[in-house]
Amino acid sequence: MIEWFLKMSKDHYLPRLIIRNFTDSSGKIYFFSKKDKKIYGPFNHYNQLQENNFYSKKPINELKEMFSHIEFNPIFQDKNLNLDKNIELYLERPIGKIFSHIIKELLNGNLPKVSDEDFNLIKEYFVIQSVTKTIITQTGSVT
Repeated sequence: MIEWFLKMSKDHYLPRLIIRNFTDSSGKIYFFSKKDKKIYGPFNHYNQLQENNFYSKKPINELKEMFSHIEFNPIFQDKNLNLDKNIELYLERPIGKIFSHIIKELLNGNLPKVSDEDFNLIKEYFVIQSVTKTIITQTGSVT
C-alpha cells in the first residue's frame, strides 16, 4: 500500500506552460463555468488541470515491451525515463522556450521567426495534445 502511494503523482493533462499564460499578475487562474455562467477563483495554477497518475510511471522501454504492437513517438528519447519525464524534458521545456520567444516577439510588435526544427516541434506538440484530449474525451477519465 505504501509503495503505491509513494509512486502516485499528480500529472497535468493540460501543460503548465499553457496554464501559466492564463494567469493574473499574481500567478492565479480563474475558471468560467458554462453550466452556471459564473467565474470561480482565484486558484493557484500549479494545482489545476491535473489528475493522479495520468501518465504511466513505467520507463518507456518497459512500456514498449508491454505494448509491442504500439509504435512510440521518437520524441520520447530517453527510454529509461517514464513518459511524463520524457514529455517534460523533450517536449514541454523546449516548447515553453519557443512559445515564450513567440509571445515576446508578438508583444514587441514583431513577427516571430521560427526555425523549421522549432516549427516541426510545435506541430508534434499539438498532435500529442490532440491525442491526449481524444483519450480524455473517449475514456471520460478526466472531468
